[in-house]
Formats: sequence, structure tokens, C-alpha cells
Amino acid sequence: MNVIMYFKVFIKSLVTKMDKAKLYSKYFLSLIKYTFLLIVFHDIYIKFHSTPFTMNSFIIFYIFLIINDFSRTLRKTRNTKPFLISLLITILAGTFLRYAIPNGTGTTLYVIFSLFEIFNFRKNRFKFFLFLHATIFISSTILICIHPFTFNSFTAIILNLVIYFSILSVLFSIMAIDIEKEETTKLNHKLNLANIKLQEYSLQVEDLTISTERARVSQELHDSLGHSLMALNMHIEFAKKIVNSNPDKVEKVLIKSEEIAKLSIATLRDAVNALKKDRYIESINLEINKLIQNFNMFNNIKIFYSSFKNIDKIHNKIKYSFYRTIQEFLTNSIKHGNATEIHIFITEENLLINLTICDNGIGCDTILNSTGLNGIDNRIKNLGGTVTFQSKKNLGFKLKALVPMYMEDK
Repeated sequence: MNVIMYFKVFIKSLVTKMDKAKLYSKYFLSLIKYTFLLIVFHDIYIKFHSTPFTMNSFIIFYIFLIINDFSRTLRKTRNTKPFLISLLITILAGTFLRYAIPNGTGTTLYVIFSLFEIFNFRKNRFKFFLFLHATIFISSTILICIHPFTFNSFTAIILNLVIYFSILSVLFSIMAIDIEKEETTKLNHKLNLANIKLQEYSLQVEDLTISTERARVSQELHDSLGHSLMALNMHIEFAKKIVNSNPDKVEKVLIKSEEIAKLSIATLRDAVNALKKDRYIESINLEINKLIQNFNMFNNIKIFYSSFKNIDKIHNKIKYSFYRTIQEFLTNSIKHGNATEIHIFITEENLLINLTICDNGIGCDTILNSTGLNGIDNRIKNLGGTVTFQSKKNLGFKLKALVPMYMEDK
């Protein structure tokens, strides 16, 4: 039958030529639907061209069907009563045309095609309309083909049902893929949020570690260095008292005092190093690449980074500030900007270092002075530099910082 040929071509084009993500595009569905309606018009003409009155009546009914379908296409939501009533009219009217033109290929295609709209529903409405459509289609198929009941009519019934359930199986498969894709998207979103939280917790742990280390060093200064200085003072006072009466003993006291002084200097050096506010960054490229790898681990984003030669010769304060700025920007881009692509550039020219970071996130028309942006601004200004922020809605976010170049002290 011609019906089989039409549906083979139709299914093949759906599966091989369409992106699954756009399968339910209303524009594509409308194009296919109106193509089938043209075939319906052809069926009406072939069936009733010899009886003008009947043909004109069916053409009026046909025009009503087009208007009904077109009005449904214009509706943005599918859960309104007018939409549901319109779809019900399409199913019933298509079944009527199929019964009136039993040998019409277009009418069968048109009725089955309404399944695509039904599969856009979820849960209760989907079950109701699918049950209604299947009941009407199977019943009308049997009624159309059973008179007179012959082997050919039995074959036609089986053929129509095979086509119908084949279409159903394809649609169920596509729906399962879409549901799985939605669940995957939700899981990815949750994973992204969890990763951002992890990055935030990592920063908090780092700050907490520094705070704890400072408290430990403070206690160490009090316990060890204070004790050492007190012991040193006692030795010197003792040496002063016996310098004339026991010179040999003074030498031993001075040797011991020297040992105490050296120990105090070593303790003080360790404490000072631990109390440094900024940790030393030996290779900023290595640290930033580690940072990028951390953000890339669970997020489907691309981060591009480039810097100038000999960047590690600049002062550690600049490297540390840039590292913190990039860290804050990446967190904000993923958490708030929903960015999928981020570019980081560090360049130098005329004894100035330029840090530029931009993303393709959602952006905003008004930039609010958040804690993170204020922190970036303060860090750059403390280096004697300037920083600007630029953003437009749907055009991403851009940061540009300019600081004077000064090298690490040797």
C-alpha cells in the first residue's frame, strides 16, 4: 500500500535527518502537518470531484480543520483548555474524514500525526489523549475495513495497526531519550552547583587553615620565643655579675647565650614566614592551570589561558593577586553567569601588566558591587593598578586589570 511507503520515508527522515533535541519543534511539525493536509485535499478532490455539492461541503469542513490547527500552532502553552479542545477536534475531525474517505492516504497520515502533539504532554493528559487516540484509531480502522469483510480487509486492518504501533514505538523511544536528557541536564546542573560549593568550601578551608596557622604561630611565639628571650636575658644578667669574679664561667655562659640567640632567630624566622599574608607562588602558570583543571573536572566548560614569557619573575604580590582574581572570576562565571567558555589573558607592555578575563555567560545590564568584585578591586588598587568591569545582558562579562610591573626581590 502507499501508506507504508509514505511512513517508511517519513520515519527515516525523522530518525536520520533531525536532531533529537529539535524533534518537537512546532515549526517543523507544522510543515509536515500541512503537507499531509495537502494530501487530504487531494483525497477529497479524487473522492468527490464528480459531486460538486459534496465536494464543496467537504472543502468547507477542510478549511475549518486548517483554521483549527493553525490556531493551535499559535498558542504558546499546551495546557490550556482551548488547546486541548482544539486537539480533540483534530482527532475527531480527522477520524471523520478517514471514515468518509476510507482509501485516502492523507487522512490516515493526518490522524496518526496528531500523536506527535500528544507526546508533548506529560503524565495525566498524555495518558488520557493517548488512550483516546488509540481507541478511536483502532475502532475506526476496524469499522472502515470490516465492510465487506474479506481477506484483503483483514490484511488492511493488520497493516494499519502495524503502522500505528510502529509509530508509537518510535515516539516512545524518542520520549525516553528526551526524558533521559532532561534528567541528565538536571543532574549536570546539580553537579555544577556541588562543584561550585566545593570550590567555595576549598577557599574557606584555605582561609581557616591560614587563620589556624596564625594562631598556632602566635602561641609558638609566646611559648618558645618568649621563653628563649627570658632565658637569654637571665644568662646575660648572670654573666654581668660574675664577669670579674669568675671569667672562665662567663665564657661558658656566653656560649650558651649564643646558642639561645641562634635558636630564637630561627624561631622568629619561621614565625615571620608563617605569618606572611600571601602565600608564595613559584609558578603562576602551574597554579592557574591547576585551578582550571579543578573547574573543568565537573563542569562542561572550556577555559583558555595564555600569559607572557618570564611571568614568574614578577613580584609574588602580583602573582598572588592575579591568582585570587582569576579564582573569583571563574567561580562567578560558572555560578552566576552560566558561562560555557572563559578566556584569560595576561600580557605586558611598557612596564605594565594587563589581566583580561571574559566569558560568554548571561551577563547583566547593571553590575552590582558584590563582595567578590570589591575584593578584586581592592587587591588591584593595593598594587597601584586599576580594574574595570564590563557586561551586557546575554553578552557575557569582562574584567580588565592594569598594574605596574615590578620584579621579585632577590
